[in-house]
Amino acid sequence: MYYFQDATARAAVGLGARGFLGWAVLDADKTTQHGDPVDNAAGFIRRWRGHPLIQPLPAPQGVYVDSEETWRRTRELADRERTPITYHLSETLREVHDHEAAHGKRPAIWLDEIGFLGPGQIAAHGVWLTRREIEILAARKVAVAHCASSNAKLATGGICPVVDLRRAGAVVGLGTDSVASNNSLSMLREMHVAGLFQKHHRWEAGALGHQELLDLATREGARALGRDAELGSLEPGKIADLSLFNLDHPTLQPATPEAIVSHLAYSASEEAVDSVYVAGVPVVRHRRLEGADWATIRSEAAAA
Repeated sequence: MYYFQDATARAAVGLGARGFLGWAVLDADKTTQHGDPVDNAAGFIRRWRGHPLIQPLPAPQGVYVDSEETWRRTRELADRERTPITYHLSETLREVHDHEAAHGKRPAIWLDEIGFLGPGQIAAHGVWLTRREIEILAARKVAVAHCASSNAKLATGGICPVVDLRRAGAVVGLGTDSVASNNSLSMLREMHVAGLFQKHHRWEAGALGHQELLDLATREGARALGRDAELGSLEPGKIADLSLFNLDHPTLQPATPEAIVSHLAYSASEEAVDSVYVAGVPVVRHRRLEGADWATIRSEAAAA
């Protein structure tokens, strides 16, 4: 979810990367976009519909900048175009309290009562959720993206109730949020942080074990996106999106079958990643980009 999604899509395609890209949707009087944000999202979806690497989708910013009408129109757009939706939900306590003061309901309960919640949605953060809201999200088949590092950096003051969400039947995947609130977009780091936070918060050393963390970063993320029939695990007939690790790297020692998943979840460094494949095509080979020159990317970014 961000601005300049067409440019982001072109960059992803140039690198050979897969992208699920959300056009930010806000009320027209709360955005710098030209034109109507919902119509703009519809145009973005039309431009990239059917692309093998890019899934365009609408992305309402949150209850603090989106009215009931905007939420309804966004749901109608996603239903019509058969795309997922992603949005921020209960990231901060202020967001929750302000919405309660304005509408008399907590955000998830209000979104449910206006008929917005449903399958194919990914709610980012979900830090301040009550038991009732957890049950509603699970019943409506809304997935949650847990963004532990971003929540910590922004001092949201709480921890997403990942264990409770999963026990209720909700799908939870891991997210990084953007570089505006997370200096690292590493899924390895998110596994590390998410695992430690859940254990610390619950006073439970067994909360979110290493296999669960790896699942959240892979197959559960694919489930949240509605693409688990094609992505998220290495199985016959699925798309070959995968990373190869250098098992000689110090952070993966001892590289035994019994220990390797724990190493990936808690100690693996990004430096241990050797190659990355998207749809069976190498986009990083032996730690070098295949579709672009890093020096050029760095110089152009510095000049922007």
